[in-house]
Amino acid sequence: MHSQINRSNAGGHHDHWRRVDLLRFLGSLQGPIEQQGSYLLEIPQQELIELLDDSHRDVWQLTDRTRLYRLLLVDVRPAVRSALTRAIGASLGGVSPEYVEELLVVLAGDFSREVRAAVPAVFAAWLDTLEAADQAAVIERWATSPVAEVRIVVARTLARHVSIWCSEHVLSLLSTDGDDEVRLATAIAAGSRLAEDPDFYGEILDELAVDGDPAIRHVARRSIGGMAWTLPADDDRADDEVSLGESPDDAEDKSDGFVT
Repeated sequence: MHSQINRSNAGGHHDHWRRVDLLRFLGSLQGPIEQQGSYLLEIPQQELIELLDDSHRDVWQLTDRTRLYRLLLVDVRPAVRSALTRAIGASLGGVSPEYVEELLVVLAGDFSREVRAAVPAVFAAWLDTLEAADQAAVIERWATSPVAEVRIVVARTLARHVSIWCSEHVLSLLSTDGDDEVRLATAIAAGSRLAEDPDFYGEILDELAVDGDPAIRHVARRSIGGMAWTLPADDDRADDEVSLGESPDDAEDKSDGFVT
């Protein structure tokens, strides 16, 4: 049905021949994409990660790169999909915006926290490559997406101080989102941008400070007070890259794990 990978190599051309052999193997796969994904398990995880780390280089044909990325979306190993996310970020100049968005939408909803956490940085880098009008259109699509994980990416991207002209409008919209995780990510973003516009972002935080979710109240109230905050270890809703630590003195102010 498909050929085995030929791991032989000649002289100093090991990397070249490995890439050729892997691409030949991947190109031989047939059938539904899910079935093709099952064959990926024949390739050691580290081989695929190294292949992805190399995939932004000019020696790659665009058709090979785009086929590889789409195929690896269905690899069951989170480490491979995390490497795929990084590879997309390193290849933004070599693929179409439509294709990048297609991949990132899928990865935004990945079941692995590791993969989801890698998406905002790539999303931010991708936005930076777009013209202002295209950037605004993408933000509008993602902020109003029916998929909560996609809306979360927008909020987490804005927590990184990405310069987007419509950031205030977007965070205002997301602050009233029906999904708790979206509002939590919005509270984190508003808190991180509070110094930029204390009145505007302070108003958002004031509203979230009386939210029905205790984690959202905790983040909003402590952000308003200029204090550090944290979430319980078993609450994975906050992006580790923007979470702030808490001092031991804060413990006495807590109720049920949160400041109330």
